[in-house]
Amino acid sequence: MNLRTKLWLLIVASTFTGICLFSIATWVTGELTNHGYTHKELNELGIELTKEAAQVPPSQVDAIFDRFAMEHPTVQLDWFDQDGSLQYASDGRMHDYDFASIAKRFLNMPANLWEDDRNITLVFDWKQDTRSQFLFMSLPSNAMQNKQFFFYVRDNLTYVQLLIPFVLFLTALYSFALFFFARINRRLGKMNKAMNAVDAQGSAITLEESSKDEIGQLTRHFNRMSKRIREQIGQIQEYETKRKALIANLSHDLRTPMTMIQGYAETLHAGVVQDEEERRKCTEIILLRSHYMDRLLQKLLDISQLDTPSERLRWAKINVSELLRKTAADYVPVLENQEFAFEVHIPEPSLLVWGDPHLIDRAVRNLLDNAMQHGGSARYLCLSLDVRETAYNISITDHGPGVSREQKPLLFERFYRGSKGREGEGLGIGLSIVKEVAEAHHGKVHISSDPLSETTFSMILPIHRQRTE
Repeated sequence: MNLRTKLWLLIVASTFTGICLFSIATWVTGELTNHGYTHKELNELGIELTKEAAQVPPSQVDAIFDRFAMEHPTVQLDWFDQDGSLQYASDGRMHDYDFASIAKRFLNMPANLWEDDRNITLVFDWKQDTRSQFLFMSLPSNAMQNKQFFFYVRDNLTYVQLLIPFVLFLTALYSFALFFFARINRRLGKMNKAMNAVDAQGSAITLEESSKDEIGQLTRHFNRMSKRIREQIGQIQEYETKRKALIANLSHDLRTPMTMIQGYAETLHAGVVQDEEERRKCTEIILLRSHYMDRLLQKLLDISQLDTPSERLRWAKINVSELLRKTAADYVPVLENQEFAFEVHIPEPSLLVWGDPHLIDRAVRNLLDNAMQHGGSARYLCLSLDVRETAYNISITDHGPGVSREQKPLLFERFYRGSKGREGEGLGIGLSIVKEVAEAHHGKVHISSDPLSETTFSMILPIHRQRTE
């Protein structure tokens, strides 16, 4: 059932229900609160009383009026002849009626019906021995009901005249309701059409809506949702592209060392190399290529671990200065072998921080490997730890080619491989691991570079950040 059909059913049901409730409420409240006579009731009583008086001899009329006076003590009866002579009075009146006294009884009628402490008089007549007889029925206005309706129609055309304003009232009411609902229905229809048009391949959908009502708010929420969906689809497509590139790069980067390892291993196995020095060089190449493959696989393992929630990290209180000294000691032989000038600036006191020691060590090693690989042309590295007011700043500095301003926002993204000035082996995930380790510890990363002069990569860890259980 569509909304238009529901609206018509609602209008019909509400109209019928409203009429029923109005009628019932009027009857109940009238029965409970509206006591007294009505003009119609008095008229019916007077007609019945005069009919009964016309059917009996004059001597029995007084008895009829006495009985009525006992049944209706608030109603006063006066019976007089056509010449004004008084025949009966329930209040003990003794004087006959003249024209002036009769006229005074009907002054300010029907205004007396609605004013307190005023008398109301109705007159009835009947024939007795060809003479006209008159009966006054009088009662105080407070004996009448507080609410009465007088509705007089002379002919059927009057009904039409009375119905026209009522029909116009209902028409205006329902027209405004239908107009309002049609507008809402049209706006909802546009949103429904837009919702059906949203898909992963389509363009972003934006609905124009200036209203501040609930539908306007819902439309703006839809626009933001549509925009987020497009952004997320773009991110998914970007990650999918990078995933494919990763697989291709990984296949290439693993195939080359695997080919070298396989070739040198086959040479050694065949006994072609007899010289001990040549054999040692072959085994050294096999060992270096094996280490390279191990590093690649370790980086992939680190990414898979960082994709889990940070609450699963192995939190512990770390002496970060001691951890950096051990890491630097591991790199000293390698850097000396490659003729690097290696400077280390780490404060002597113990500096404590909450974190996962394995991941922090991995991040620092990735920064060192990155500097050696991409900025090692100047054969200079510096590892430093600076204590700031609320954080520790772990920095790696090299004097290599540097990083352009355009590439700075991209260096810490997954699978991004270096610029022309910072080429080398790798999958483009080392620096992304550094960033994710920092963010997992509620810290951040930073890069500053003066091309061909100095480049510094920093990982900033908050000092007072406590582990969340």
